[in-house]
Amino acid sequence: MAQQAEAYVPNHGLAEEIFLMQPDLIIAGTYMTRTTVALLRRLGFLVEEFVPESSFADVRANMLKMGEILGRSERAAELVTAFDKELAVLQSLPLQDATVALYFANSYTSGEGTLVDAVVEASGLSNLAVRLGLAGTTRLPLELLIAGAPNVIVGEAGRDRRRGRTLR
Repeated sequence: MAQQAEAYVPNHGLAEEIFLMQPDLIIAGTYMTRTTVALLRRLGFLVEEFVPESSFADVRANMLKMGEILGRSERAAELVTAFDKELAVLQSLPLQDATVALYFANSYTSGEGTLVDAVVEASGLSNLAVRLGLAGTTRLPLELLIAGAPNVIVGEAGRDRRRGRTLR
């Protein structure tokens, strides 16, 4: 879908940019600037806000909400059913006896209560951050990463690495 997305004008979430686009619908995250959301609504735009997902239940809820907004509730329900079927297949596979460390720029990790952790758990792996008692998106000191002796370290690939420190 990347090729299709190239047809759209990029924006930085600024009210003036969005206003010039004259969209029928604006999808905003709950962390979008409150003044921008309020201004766009005052200008008469339909703005729908979505909470970031921290679980598969949140993913399902947002899929169904988007289906309702777009008048495609049946299609959204079909997608949720397909999602659940694929997840069930994944969860039926034998458990892996492996610990994964999620290690992102500036030593951040995803612990308990994050969507990333839900994915790790569904895959049958053990999340080092959860094993260490870490919750949410938080720092994982290098010393704890090394002491945890994970079987796999997962990091970011293909991103502009100049924005943070990298482990070499």
